[in-house]
Amino acid sequence: MVVEDEMLVALDLQESLKSFGYEVIGPYGRLSEAIEGVETQAIDLAVLDLNLNGEMTYDLAESLQKRGIPIVFTTGYESDTIRSRFPDCPVLNKPVVKDALESVLREQFRPQEARQKSAAVR
Repeated sequence: MVVEDEMLVALDLQESLKSFGYEVIGPYGRLSEAIEGVETQAIDLAVLDLNLNGEMTYDLAESLQKRGIPIVFTTGYESDTIRSRFPDCPVLNKPVVKDALESVLREQFRPQEARQKSAAVR
Protein backbone atom coordinates (compact mmCIF):
# COMPACT_ATOMS: atom_id res chain seq x y z
CA MET A 1 0.00 0.00 0.00
CA VAL A 2 1.31 3.45 -0.94
CA VAL A 3 -0.04 6.51 0.89
CA GLU A 4 1.42 9.72 -0.54
CA ASP A 5 -0.17 13.08 -1.41
CA GLU A 6 2.47 14.31 -3.87
CA MET A 7 1.57 12.61 -7.15
CA LEU A 8 5.09 12.53 -8.62
CA VAL A 9 6.48 11.03 -5.41
CA ALA A 10 3.60 8.55 -5.29
CA LEU A 11 4.19 7.46 -8.87
CA ASP A 12 7.92 7.10 -8.23
CA LEU A 13 7.25 4.92 -5.16
CA GLN A 14 4.74 2.89 -7.13
CA GLU A 15 7.19 2.31 -9.98
CA SER A 16 9.99 1.41 -7.57
CA LEU A 17 7.80 -1.13 -5.79
CA LYS A 18 6.67 -2.65 -9.08
CA SER A 19 10.30 -2.91 -10.24
CA PHE A 20 11.02 -4.89 -7.03
CA GLY A 21 8.21 -7.28 -7.99
CA TYR A 22 5.52 -6.02 -5.61
CA GLU A 23 1.86 -5.49 -6.41
CA VAL A 24 0.87 -1.96 -5.39
CA ILE A 25 -2.38 -0.87 -3.79
CA GLY A 26 -2.95 2.85 -4.22
CA PRO A 27 -1.42 5.30 -4.22
CA TYR A 28 -3.81 7.02 -1.85
CA GLY A 29 -3.44 10.78 -1.66
CA ARG A 30 -6.03 11.45 1.04
CA LEU A 31 -6.24 10.05 4.53
CA SER A 32 -9.92 9.10 4.17
CA GLU A 33 -9.12 7.08 1.02
CA ALA A 34 -6.23 5.33 2.75
CA ILE A 35 -8.39 4.41 5.74
CA GLU A 36 -10.99 2.96 3.38
CA GLY A 37 -8.25 1.07 1.56
CA VAL A 38 -7.06 -0.50 4.80
CA GLU A 39 -10.60 -1.64 5.54
CA THR A 40 -11.28 -3.08 2.08
CA GLN A 41 -7.93 -4.33 0.72
CA ALA A 42 -5.56 -7.13 1.70
CA ILE A 43 -2.35 -5.33 2.65
CA ASP A 44 1.02 -6.88 3.43
CA LEU A 45 3.04 -3.69 3.97
CA ALA A 46 2.36 0.06 3.91
CA VAL A 47 4.57 2.92 2.75
CA LEU A 48 3.14 6.00 4.46
CA ASP A 49 3.87 9.67 4.00
CA LEU A 50 3.71 11.23 7.46
CA ASN A 51 1.70 14.26 6.38
CA LEU A 52 -1.09 14.15 3.78
CA ASN A 53 -2.10 17.70 2.95
CA GLY A 54 -1.95 18.70 6.62
CA GLU A 55 -3.41 15.46 8.00
CA MET A 56 -0.98 13.34 9.98
CA THR A 57 -1.07 9.58 9.32
CA TYR A 58 -0.40 8.47 12.92
CA ASP A 59 -3.91 7.06 13.44
CA LEU A 60 -3.69 5.16 10.17
CA ALA A 61 -0.29 3.78 11.23
CA GLU A 62 -1.71 2.66 14.57
CA SER A 63 -4.57 0.90 12.77
CA LEU A 64 -2.11 -0.87 10.49
CA GLN A 65 0.06 -1.91 13.43
CA LYS A 66 -2.94 -3.39 15.25
CA ARG A 67 -3.49 -5.56 12.17
CA GLY A 68 0.16 -6.63 12.19
CA ILE A 69 0.97 -4.82 8.94
CA PRO A 70 4.57 -3.54 8.71
CA ILE A 71 4.96 0.19 8.00
CA VAL A 72 7.65 2.23 6.31
CA PHE A 73 7.29 5.97 6.84
CA THR A 74 8.48 8.51 4.28
CA THR A 75 8.86 12.13 5.29
CA GLY A 76 10.52 15.43 4.65
CA TYR A 77 10.29 16.21 8.37
CA GLU A 78 12.55 15.25 11.25
CA SER A 79 12.08 11.57 12.03
CA ASP A 80 12.47 11.82 15.84
CA THR A 81 8.72 12.20 16.44
CA ILE A 82 7.93 9.17 14.30
CA ARG A 83 10.64 7.10 15.96
CA SER A 84 9.33 7.97 19.43
CA ARG A 85 5.78 6.82 18.55
CA PHE A 86 6.73 3.97 16.22
CA PRO A 87 10.20 2.80 17.25
CA ASP A 88 10.04 -0.40 15.18
CA CYS A 89 9.03 1.33 11.93
CA PRO A 90 11.70 2.36 9.44
CA VAL A 91 11.72 6.01 8.37
CA LEU A 92 13.02 7.08 4.97
CA ASN A 93 13.67 10.74 4.32
CA LYS A 94 12.44 12.30 1.12
CA PRO A 95 13.48 12.15 -1.57
CA VAL A 96 13.35 8.39 -1.10
CA VAL A 97 16.36 6.58 -2.52
CA LYS A 98 15.28 3.46 -4.42
CA ASP A 99 18.07 1.28 -2.99
CA ALA A 100 17.21 2.33 0.57
CA LEU A 101 13.55 1.49 -0.01
CA GLU A 102 14.43 -1.93 -1.40
CA SER A 103 16.71 -2.65 1.57
CA VAL A 104 14.01 -1.65 4.08
CA LEU A 105 11.41 -3.78 2.32
CA ARG A 106 13.67 -6.81 2.39
CA GLU A 107 14.09 -6.27 6.14
CA GLN A 108 10.33 -5.87 6.71
CA PHE A 109 9.44 -9.02 4.81
CA ARG A 110 11.86 -11.28 6.62
CA PRO A 111 10.16 -13.80 8.91
CA GLN A 112 9.23 -12.39 12.33
CA GLU A 113 11.70 -14.63 14.17
CA ALA A 114 14.60 -13.39 12.04
CA ARG A 115 13.58 -9.75 12.67
CA GLN A 116 13.54 -10.35 16.42
CA LYS A 117 17.01 -11.91 16.35
CA SER A 118 18.28 -9.02 14.25
CA ALA A 119 16.78 -6.46 16.64
CA ALA A 120 18.38 -8.23 19.64
CA VAL A 121 21.80 -8.01 17.98
CA ARG A 122 21.66 -4.27 17.22
